[in-house]
Amino acid sequence: MMTANGIHKEVTTGEIEALQRKMAELGQVAHLHLSDQTQSFGHLMGVGLYETPFFLGFSNLIPAYDARAAYLWVPQGTPEWRYAVEDTGLETCPIVYHPPLIDMLNGIFRAHFDAVQQLVDLPYRQAIPLEKRIDWVGTTFFCGGQPDEEDLTDQPDLVVTVDDFLTGNLLVEACSHTLGDSAGKLIATKIGTEWRPEQVLALCFGRGVRILDMDHPGNPTVNLLLCINQLLYPNYEIRKYRGHCTAETAYCITLAVHEWCTLERTYGRAAADTFFEPITTQTSLPAIDGSGFVLRWLQAKRKGGKP
Repeated sequence: MMTANGIHKEVTTGEIEALQRKMAELGQVAHLHLSDQTQSFGHLMGVGLYETPFFLGFSNLIPAYDARAAYLWVPQGTPEWRYAVEDTGLETCPIVYHPPLIDMLNGIFRAHFDAVQQLVDLPYRQAIPLEKRIDWVGTTFFCGGQPDEEDLTDQPDLVVTVDDFLTGNLLVEACSHTLGDSAGKLIATKIGTEWRPEQVLALCFGRGVRILDMDHPGNPTVNLLLCINQLLYPNYEIRKYRGHCTAETAYCITLAVHEWCTLERTYGRAAADTFFEPITTQTSLPAIDGSGFVLRWLQAKRKGGKP
């Protein structure tokens, strides 16, 4: 929001508190927002939800060598900006007095604020109660026969179906649905070029952020799942189910790390490895449509044009 003379409206204590409440409601301690306002600086916002005093930190994820940082907090009942070209932390970054810089930072805050207000905390709709997830896996895989494909696809809160028509964004969304109490907290943002936004994904989970180029050498599915597992550790791990795997379709199971450990203790590490393969660079999985070409082609065909 700007005033009549084109100056961004000053940040208020009430807005900072509203953003704090919204981020706490969402359970997120970071927010990635790419727009014209944050293009040059401040597209990553860190939120000190559990810090005293509460503060917001703004920095750049891209390029990685950018060491600039800005902080916004309310030390004496009034919002105060701090900024430095070399991040030294909230307490030692200089206070900002320069009006043009304050205006730029106010605009960055407002871009994040407006974007965060649009986020929705999706309720976790579990087909299997959380306390029974490991029981379902034990009974289904270790006690007799193996599940058929319908059994697996009926459990989207636990099983990730991987097929070659998925884009990277859709695979991240499917994985996010399987995270139990953290369902919906794994987020992917497209940050590629204007013509191929799906080519580069910024993945966020909690305080962690990873950047992945979907054109990186190797299987894009494996590359993405390795990146996701790095973000989820030590909370969750996604493993490949060795059954029902074809060149077009495969299934992965998500459990908390302690649940995988319980399965290995109960049935033995060898038995667990028989059914579930930890994701490595050698894992064989269908190659997803990492850059979204197939999706764009289908959309173009529906419109009667070319991708």
